[in-house]
Amino acid sequence: MNIYRGAERDALMRCLSSASKKETPESKSPLYQMFSPSGEHHVDLICKMLNFDHEERISALEALQHPYFNDIYNPDDIIECDYQFDEELECSIIDSMGAKKLCYDLLVDFCKRPR
Repeated sequence: MNIYRGAERDALMRCLSSASKKETPESKSPLYQMFSPSGEHHVDLICKMLNFDHEERISALEALQHPYFNDIYNPDDIIECDYQFDEELECSIIDSMGAKKLCYDLLVDFCKRPR
């Protein structure tokens, strides 16, 4: 399901596009060449997850059902989220340090949860 329509989608794409242009590397090495011959399933999954176009990007459920996870996938583990994604979070990340800090804060928060 595409939750972005019209002006909302256009605004999000402009925001993400401008952020990505700030940190685009000069040269890229194909992931398949970098990780060969360790297997292609993990690289295929990473590439599908990193697709910039959200309409072509793999969904979370599709990622869990990807061959990379065949040995551990259990449909009973799947819980549907009860809220929609909020693009404000992505738009608030303007550089790699912001992404790094967000990731760090999320991991710290996760570690504080009781097990």
